[in-house]
Amino acid sequence: MSATTSAPARARVSGRARGLGRWRRRRATATTATATATGVDGRVDDALDWTHTTVMKFGGSSLADAARVREVGAIVRSFPEETPVVVLSAMGKTTNDLLRAGELALRCDGDHETIETMEPLVATYEKIQARLAPRPGQGPAVRVVTGFLGRGIKTGAVCTLGRGGSDLTATVIGKALGLEEVQVWKDVDGVLSADPREVSNTVPMPFLSFQEATELAYFGAQVLHPHSMRPAMDSGKLAVRVKNSYNIRAPGTVIGHKRAEDLHKDWLLTSIVRKKNVTMLDITSTRMLGQYGFLAKVFNIMATNGISVDVVATSEVSVSLTLDPSKLWERDLAKEELEKLKLDFENDGIANVAVSSGHSIISLIGNVERNNEIMERAFRALGSKDIKVKMVSQGASKTNISLLVNDSQGADAARAIHAEFFE
Repeated sequence: MSATTSAPARARVSGRARGLGRWRRRRATATTATATATGVDGRVDDALDWTHTTVMKFGGSSLADAARVREVGAIVRSFPEETPVVVLSAMGKTTNDLLRAGELALRCDGDHETIETMEPLVATYEKIQARLAPRPGQGPAVRVVTGFLGRGIKTGAVCTLGRGGSDLTATVIGKALGLEEVQVWKDVDGVLSADPREVSNTVPMPFLSFQEATELAYFGAQVLHPHSMRPAMDSGKLAVRVKNSYNIRAPGTVIGHKRAEDLHKDWLLTSIVRKKNVTMLDITSTRMLGQYGFLAKVFNIMATNGISVDVVATSEVSVSLTLDPSKLWERDLAKEELEKLKLDFENDGIANVAVSSGHSIISLIGNVERNNEIMERAFRALGSKDIKVKMVSQGASKTNISLLVNDSQGADAARAIHAEFFE
């Protein structure tokens, strides 16, 4: 007896998967102003009634269990001179667990397969967590705000902001209150020079520009979500300080508007970040020579297939692209979509396409105006470990150089470059 699935059942499962996928890629824009400033009881105005001095945002790792929740209360109490708004994410990996529960439920026979079903499910725990949070002691009450949920302006329905929504909540509130600093409490001593899980002897950066922090976040560093930095950047004066809830005496990293040149004058790089599981497309065509609009055709096909591009490098007859793994591999039928993408190029006679997977992007964030020196030292370090670079790209932001290597050599590449620049 073969294990087959009926067409109606496949359609139901596919529809549900698409619904969940749409939820994962939902917006963090239109509902920001109202949804992010919503307190436990769902009202916005009350959160702005008092004279607040800072926003203290605590992530899931800082709220991993009941003991950590009590310690967060102790941290808030340890700054009696502050009148904070406290923003809480869900405890530990609760959001992931709720999403997993939703995925399992979608596999059951039922009619609830829209993204609206997922909103109240994911929103549930942060409301409970905000109520569970300990009161920080006597004196004025402390406003505790749920991290990434609120209510729609017109419908009043539960609305979430997706991944990074708690960081966005903190900076939106900080901007609305006219503050000079928002504190984001994590489990490391600020923004580090590399991922401590792969590289030893990492050091915290005392200061980063918003541009550097945005590049780090985009290429995978656990700093702040890129969307969350926009309110701080727009405010003109709001800075974000990343601190360690396990080591409150550490000064942390200040992410601000102006680069502290005296802190960076001796450093070529501020951080190294690795993005894994990257797919590369090599698009080759002699029709590129002297032809107008070739790249426009390439990106039009990418847009038609709904595929996001990370890094681009071009030559006279070829274009190399890397695809964002976080946006590609969460999708259903990813391999089939890549095959379709390849056929779209070849059937239209535009180019021949080679698809290869299993790569890592090593992004070097820092003073790229001195890129000749950075490249020389980086390639010397990689050459000493016999690590081959398959692609090089410099970002338009002038703060990032990206190198593509095999995944199997990605961690060694990050360690070799870190040793060259920081050790």
